Amino acid sequence: MNKRHDHLFPGMLMLLGIVFILTAARTGSATDPSDYLDLDRLGDRYGEVAFDHALHADYAACSECHHHTTGEAPSDPVCAACHQAGDEAESVSCATCHPVQPFAVELIEQKANSTRYHIDIVGLQGAYHLNCLSCHEAIGGPTGCTDCHQSQP
Repeated sequence: MNKRHDHLFPGMLMLLGIVFILTAARTGSATDPSDYLDLDRLGDRYGEVAFDHALHADYAACSECHHHTTGEAPSDPVCAACHQAGDEAESVSCATCHPVQPFAVELIEQKANSTRYHIDIVGLQGAYHLNCLSCHEAIGGPTGCTDCHQSQP
């Protein structure tokens, strides 16, 4: 890395960690996080993100990324207004709540049901970017596409 971007490295690692935390337990449980994984759920559209979960876990509490899944109270005050600490979720996968295809017909029909809560839930891509980039911007971490995503051929 060149000197001009050295200050971005810790932030880039933080972003990758957050993304990893959000998807680490796609096949595991909240109590069995991996240290490292490739985030490839959206790999057909964008390059994979090589995510160092262990590094990011040193920077943030689990509940900061895995909101509503760890059994802890959410760190976001907007969420905490209604959601208190509860049971640990079976899955900490972002895709459990944030759909890969947010404009699929069945999801739009669910959102049209006025009794459904959280009609503002963003898709998986939006969840990754909102969660990761907001933290990276706050700490001066990397925010460029190729800072995290591998180049597509």
